[in-house]
Amino acid sequence: MTTTSDDFLPDDVAPGEIESAAPSQTAAAPTRARPTWVARHAHIVIPCLIILVLAAPSIRFMLPATQDYLDEIYQPMQALKFFATHGTAFHKYGPMENFVLAPGYALTLGYWKLTGELAHPAATYPFGFKHPFEQIGFLILQSRVIFLALGMFGIAYLAHTLRLVTRSRFAIGAALLFCVATNWALVWSLPSARPDSPMIAFAALALAVYVRILFLGMTLKRGIWMSVWAVCAISSKELAAPMFVLPYLGLIAMLWRQGERQPGGAEKATSAMVYSVTGGFIAYALLNIVYAPHTWVQRMRFWIGGPGIDADVWGGGGIRSRVLQSLGCVLDNFGPAGTLVVIVAVCAFIVARPRRWVLLALPAISVLTLGLSRIQYPQDRFFTIFALAMFPIVACGLTALLAAGRLQRARHLATTTILLLATINLCFATFTWHALNGTFEIAAERDVERTLTRNDSVSVLSTFARNPGSMRLDLLGYRNDGRSIQQIASQRKDLPRWIYSAAGKLNFIEAARTMPARAEMLRRESGFDIKQWSGLEGLGYALDRTIEPRTPVWFPFDWMPAVREWKSRRTVLVYRRQA
Repeated sequence: MTTTSDDFLPDDVAPGEIESAAPSQTAAAPTRARPTWVARHAHIVIPCLIILVLAAPSIRFMLPATQDYLDEIYQPMQALKFFATHGTAFHKYGPMENFVLAPGYALTLGYWKLTGELAHPAATYPFGFKHPFEQIGFLILQSRVIFLALGMFGIAYLAHTLRLVTRSRFAIGAALLFCVATNWALVWSLPSARPDSPMIAFAALALAVYVRILFLGMTLKRGIWMSVWAVCAISSKELAAPMFVLPYLGLIAMLWRQGERQPGGAEKATSAMVYSVTGGFIAYALLNIVYAPHTWVQRMRFWIGGPGIDADVWGGGGIRSRVLQSLGCVLDNFGPAGTLVVIVAVCAFIVARPRRWVLLALPAISVLTLGLSRIQYPQDRFFTIFALAMFPIVACGLTALLAAGRLQRARHLATTTILLLATINLCFATFTWHALNGTFEIAAERDVERTLTRNDSVSVLSTFARNPGSMRLDLLGYRNDGRSIQQIASQRKDLPRWIYSAAGKLNFIEAARTMPARAEMLRRESGFDIKQWSGLEGLGYALDRTIEPRTPVWFPFDWMPAVREWKSRRTVLVYRRQA
């Protein structure tokens, strides 16, 4: 039985009348002063400000530099290589982030070309840049700002669109807090040039249009825009593709039922749906296939039948282990208090069953069952799109909970409880700040500056060789050895006195001894042969000290899965060569 709360839009309101129905309450009180724009949109503005505050330290993190140290990021060189090769250079991620960065990069590079700061582009370091650290660092800064702004816009537009579902601004704002603004993994991704950031932004825009179709009806314009945004999300990261399978099937079923009731009016909606799906396939082909079909085939093989989701490469354990890891990812995304709120809100959503409730739930169900369940090594960042898809569901659930409190005192108690839980979640979300200080590169750099002299030779362990003079240790004036660890092991001369490694990196390499698929991937991608690897001890090194990342005393969430994994993987191991 559907809810009759005034907070939900009534079932008998026609799709075209919904936008005009929402402000009806303000007309009943003409003597009351009209609230300002900020007051009317505080439920969106406040969560967006929280996102901005949490993400701000990441914007200038470890700059200037010639590579992005926030995470496993390949920008800006990925975009430059993509356009230099006309899209034929293989990369495991989709090309959309390159297209997003292209206009800004073109203006910046054009300016440097005119001012003489950029010579003829070259394939080797410093790639034609006159000041590579400062210039590449500026491109990194530019990409972080662009992706953060794009992500916040998409999320804000989705929150604004949910006014078509519920009149409760508080419920929308609270759901935005728990699903997005205090989601540390999602906020960590937004200012990053990883494909996760544009995937989240474009998926939010596609979801917003999907909601508009559900409550305002299908039109050609809405159908085309939903497909365009969905294709942009998929072209950023293929993980977004499963999110739209069930929603499209749901829209087809909805239009079919409407056609049975109104035969004359359904033909237009059906043709709009056909054009929408067809336009989506055309847009995907233009963005991904036509200019480099062989590269696209390689990427599909990597993700569908290759090492992209292979537990034999990345690890993940059995089914029980994967289920527990997935539950841990859900806990990390929604936070210690948010997880409880989401569970209660989902139960209330199922009981209340607001208008179009099944169709509203399809994006979350689709991405969970058709996408995330197939990934054999769950990670927090994979579940950010699931948290985004849960946003409308949680908003409706919280609306039903607040409506259930008929007495004003009960509503006040529910509101106070939600705000208290949001405060707890916000405290956990500050992990985005602490995780920066625990990044391996910054921890190693600080230890080098604190304990080593300029005469000491040092190497940061990697299976890939670095360009001479391209690391921040070179910029700081240290004797940095940029050779790969397999080069150091095979040459066995001019060995660096100190080697820094993340515990997770060494564990990843050592595990390849019992994981043939991982060993093959290391050999194929970097030339590292685990059969010839005898460890750092075999090269004459001994562990000198360990540097474990720490959280502040006031941060009481070291028990969370994300923090425990962060501490185990980001611990810095410092090895010293014996005489």
